Amino acid sequence: MSLLPEGYSSSDFEKESSNSQFFGLADDGDNNTIRILGDAEQPETFVMGYQGWLRDSNEKKTFPATEKGYADCVEYLKDEYNERGKKTLPSKVWVTQIYNLTLKCPQVWEIKQKKIREDLEKFLGNPKWGDLRFYDVTVERSGKPRDPMTSYTLIADPPIEPPSAEIMEEMKLARIDCRVVLNGGYPMGALEVQSAEIIDDQSNIERLKSITNMEQYNENDTKP
Repeated sequence: MSLLPEGYSSSDFEKESSNSQFFGLADDGDNNTIRILGDAEQPETFVMGYQGWLRDSNEKKTFPATEKGYADCVEYLKDEYNERGKKTLPSKVWVTQIYNLTLKCPQVWEIKQKKIREDLEKFLGNPKWGDLRFYDVTVERSGKPRDPMTSYTLIADPPIEPPSAEIMEEMKLARIDCRVVLNGGYPMGALEVQSAEIIDDQSNIERLKSITNMEQYNENDTKP
């Protein structure tokens, strides 16, 4: 019997992991390929809201995307002003589950940039792409740290197919619940899964395949 497992290495255990549980690109030219797995019909995978940052304490809080949520966020920011002395207003945010194919790990993406949200909406509205869960997206940063002119480029990558069983299994094990950010919680590992409610990943994959087939059928049906 031993406290530590066979093959334990203190140097491996103590070193910092490069895989952040929140998606982000740190420097100019950085890029990652991801699979966005948010689904509005499964709120644990995706929420929208208003977000406020307190500059002095570097604290943030996310509120539901409702009139009350907006009012509460305005109240939260009542003493906040930007560098030009103007009142700080709530910012909009999407919070979604993703699988980072570059880092090979489940993550949460807080999408705060309006341009990124608009680009994702364009993919959703394009019949050649559609549902974001069926293809990879490469995100590239242009701009150094703290550069206010930083921008992001999004490229949709073929083929169009459901996420693999391996990705779905990793996502299940990560137990991500995006809803908890609206209560100040940490989404990684927050999902409470009851034994009777455990998701059958293979069934979910088959459901996604059926949606893909139906979309392809509809697209072919509309061709002249």
